[in-house]
Amino acid sequence: MPSSRHPASGEEWDFEVELGTIRSLERSDQEIQVYLSERVRQEIWAYARTNMSKELGGVLLGIPEDTNGLWQVRITAALKAKKTHADRTSVTFTHETWTQIHHEMEILYPELSIVGWFHTHPGFGVFLSKHDLFIHQNFFNLPWHLAYVVDPMTQQHGFFAWKNDEILPVDMKTLEQEEMGASHETEKDFPRPPAGQSRAFPSSSRMFRRSFYLGAALVVSLILLMGTNVPRMLFEPSPSLEARLEEKEATIQNLSDQLIEAEEEIQRLDAEVGELEKWVEELSGDRFFVYRVRPGDSLWSISRQFYDDPAEYAYLMRLNNLQDPDRLRTGQQLLLYRAGD
Repeated sequence: MPSSRHPASGEEWDFEVELGTIRSLERSDQEIQVYLSERVRQEIWAYARTNMSKELGGVLLGIPEDTNGLWQVRITAALKAKKTHADRTSVTFTHETWTQIHHEMEILYPELSIVGWFHTHPGFGVFLSKHDLFIHQNFFNLPWHLAYVVDPMTQQHGFFAWKNDEILPVDMKTLEQEEMGASHETEKDFPRPPAGQSRAFPSSSRMFRRSFYLGAALVVSLILLMGTNVPRMLFEPSPSLEARLEEKEATIQNLSDQLIEAEEEIQRLDAEVGELEKWVEELSGDRFFVYRVRPGDSLWSISRQFYDDPAEYAYLMRLNNLQDPDRLRTGQQLLLYRAGD
């Protein structure tokens, strides 16, 4: 289905994949375990439903591990293929497609590897055509490479993997199912972009909020100290009142010093955010830009405004490391990609 870089020559090839002979769906003994993030699964399905008149595709990203001869592949991210040539029964990954995929991997997921590919079969079911098999055999030929097929019309999906030099169906579990039996980690612990790259904006934003809340808490504490204790102190004997006033003045001074430190930290973080904005612009060139949230904005309205596709909100969530699409603040900075890239 996609184009790829030949393992030996490094030459990039374009392919066109069409529907062909259907492979048997009979299950085989597995020498590979596939774990798919529920978040990634939802993103792929949301993307698959955006256009059921043609095939869509992309790449699967994750970490493969060889544990005593058993491959364990954890899929924690996916990138959809853009600038493709596609119709109902075929799709071509162009040179521009692979340039886009590698560029986004460098920015968003430099610590992950391409562990396979996915594509849709709208209304045709789950199978690998002879052209799909050719591509997997020649360009996804490592023992842990996977193919994920999704039919958004029939609600079917399935994974295919290598088994004794054949490409056969394999079972899949979610990362959540694996973690329930192995640890107490949650979806929030999945690999994210490293510090200093795409997650620097939300990270700095959280630090800014913490500093702001610290300053607000100090002011509230100061008001409570003065409002609740001064009336009672006025009725105490003068020596005791004087001692208490000195104690409260020392507390107030301490709180003021902490507030000044918090304000200085806020100024430092503001400068850091400015530097990060410049860094992103220099790194991404014309591909990405910073958008400041306006009153009434939501991820859906932003997706509709810039991409004519509200479903892009899922991609924007991952790009900005957001956990809740309904929680945007006026003035919040979002990293967006330019339409057409």
